Amino acid sequence: MANWMGGSCPAMANQIAGGFMLLSPNNLKGFQPGELQALKFELERIQRNTRAELTAWIDKYFRAFPMGVCNAVSSCRRLENGAGNFNCAGGGAGGSCSSGPLPNPPAMVPRVLIGDPETGIAVGMTMFMGNTDMHMIKMYGGQVYAVHAVLGGATSSGW
Repeated sequence: MANWMGGSCPAMANQIAGGFMLLSPNNLKGFQPGELQALKFELERIQRNTRAELTAWIDKYFRAFPMGVCNAVSSCRRLENGAGNFNCAGGGAGGSCSSGPLPNPPAMVPRVLIGDPETGIAVGMTMFMGNTDMHMIKMYGGQVYAVHAVLGGATSSGW
């Protein structure tokens, strides 16, 4: 039988995610497989970003490009058309993070923004230098772990 620290599975998950409790084999003694699954589910739920957070991030990314790459972990990579491989926030082609106001006019105007909170993936599309430009990110726990950009030649978007 589980001894939920904090009184319940969600409360224990909040304590772990908040850094107030560290997991060890000793804390989990007595937990049944179903209880461990429940704890795993709660921890994953806490780490998920909302659809609004996902689309707000990728919206800023386009509008402030290349200075809109914020909240990226140090190991984040930005891949371009399967060939370019850059550090997400390493400056240069990888990008950087600006905390100032968004540029007016924006660097790129996003046309479609889609966020999936279950997978932590957001997709944005725009037109860039005569190309259909699609960017996709992987985000969880408020941080970006990967950025992918794919450009395809097009005279118009078809939208």
